[in-house]
Amino acid sequence: MADLPILIPTSTRFTGARTAVAPLTWAQRKTWADVQHFLPETRPFAVLKSWLPVPQPLSSADVVELVGELVGRHESLRTRFEPDEAGVVVQHVVDAGTVEVLVFQEPMPSASRMEQLLAWLDDLISAPFDHAAALPVRPVLLAPDGRPHTLVLAVSHLAVDGQALDVITDELTAALAARAAGLPAPCPAVGSNPVDEAAFEQSPAGVRLNQAALAYLGAQWERIPPSLFGAPVAHDAARFRRGELASRVLPLVLPGLAKRLRTTASVLLLAASVAQLHELTGQEQIPVNLLCGNRWRPHLRTCVATLAQAVLATIPVGDRPFAEVVTAAANAAIRVHRYSRYDTVAADERLALVAARRGVTFDLECRFNDVWSTRPGNLPELTQDGDGDVDVDPLALDRAGAASRFAWTEQDDRDKITFYVDAFGDRDTLRLSVLADTYRIPAGSIEAYLRGVEQRLVAI
Repeated sequence: MADLPILIPTSTRFTGARTAVAPLTWAQRKTWADVQHFLPETRPFAVLKSWLPVPQPLSSADVVELVGELVGRHESLRTRFEPDEAGVVVQHVVDAGTVEVLVFQEPMPSASRMEQLLAWLDDLISAPFDHAAALPVRPVLLAPDGRPHTLVLAVSHLAVDGQALDVITDELTAALAARAAGLPAPCPAVGSNPVDEAAFEQSPAGVRLNQAALAYLGAQWERIPPSLFGAPVAHDAARFRRGELASRVLPLVLPGLAKRLRTTASVLLLAASVAQLHELTGQEQIPVNLLCGNRWRPHLRTCVATLAQAVLATIPVGDRPFAEVVTAAANAAIRVHRYSRYDTVAADERLALVAARRGVTFDLECRFNDVWSTRPGNLPELTQDGDGDVDVDPLALDRAGAASRFAWTEQDDRDKITFYVDAFGDRDTLRLSVLADTYRIPAGSIEAYLRGVEQRLVAI
């Protein structure tokens, strides 16, 4: 970008309740390994971002001060990650210091320059964190002409997951609104923190939790096919590609279908995804890793930490009617939440023993992650008819179905996933994507797979 904008570093003090040094949690250890795999590059999962509108008439000093209060309140935002004397990475919480907010306060740019500015800014805040030297939060305040407009928070995935980012976004939004209205800042409910969760995982209760999860996983590994897909076949194009179907029809049909089948939109998306995997691979049993938020206990709901972990579920499909696949998917989704916190290093060691005993090589990098149905407002309440179903205009369905669009959105050669189904988007558009290893799944089959998932749900 020509004529790079000037960002003025503005520091603010923060203070917290304590300093502490602790092991990484199980979820942090997995995240650390994934982030290190891609260095010196960074991937979208490694830096989570939130863009917050700033209400008038706040000043830049107001906003910067509230950022400092947020960092002081949550230990994960004032944590450095560094090797100890034995070379093992630990988390070091600091109890006081400064956090730097980069402030843009040049004259309001034109629309075209603003677009360039935002693209440049997104690249800037997406750079890898120096976790040993810097805090895992990177705030930027857009204040053209000196008037705060938008606060951008970029936070390391070592410090937060998606739900934790929602927690701090909601907190800071409420604090900004209160300050703008001249009211006292609300007192947010602060949940647990990574240091205490790491201590729990080392406790007798944590050890029992881990042992139960490893026993559950071990039972899965003993009976599942070692891989859903064939041996890799190299080609000259990029190996890993992401295709995305922007569906406007799925947000219309999922609420009514969930009501009729007495389940959830998330379970329906999972069931359709594994049923389509059966069509793609011919496998009767579909092993898939489900992303679990791990926030079922009250003290974890507002925990600012990375808690989410993937846990294996095996869902029978075969020639079963779709309603039975839905039931199997629902049962699997419920069951895995009992075993979704575990030591991934110990799990990898046990998996290697099972692989050696069975004489196979496992490929378990098939994943499903539904963010779309968890977002507030994405599942609107629609009019119910007398039979308890949800009314949707057939013409509206036809128009929405015709509006679905497929596009390639990402490609590279360094990923380690095999097949990753992701659901995200807003109230009007569900974006269903697949990141696939095209050495094992032909690129031409990805669009057909996604459209098959959509049509399977529309046709019921």
